[in-house]
Amino acid sequence: IGDMMDYTMMHNPPWYSNRTKIKTVVFSENITSLGKYAFYNCINLQNLTIPPKVTIIPESLLEGWTDLLSITIHDNVTSFGKFAFRECRNLLYLIYPLKATIITDSLFYGCTKISSIDVHH
Repeated sequence: IGDMMDYTMMHNPPWYSNRTKIKTVVFSENITSLGKYAFYNCINLQNLTIPPKVTIIPESLLEGWTDLLSITIHDNVTSFGKFAFRECRNLLYLIYPLKATIITDSLFYGCTKISSIDVHH
């Protein structure tokens, strides 16, 4: 409940050694922030919904999720950190809020299969 810790490539989250086994992440609706690199290289996750109280998608949150197909981001998100979706090579569909005002140029680096981006109010 509340804020999630930030991690780095050198200081991995406790679940990092099992990252290739993780198929689903279910967030509590009380999560207010997600940590940088929290799910870095969790390659087998396919779909994700960001919790409604989260306002920032941090740097490299989903980087390396090669099997990620879709992501839904609630209306409260106002900014995206660099490389948030880097190398999500199979990402096909993204829904994100219109009020997101900070979108970095490297947000979708390496996302070569995106076929639909739905910007909503």
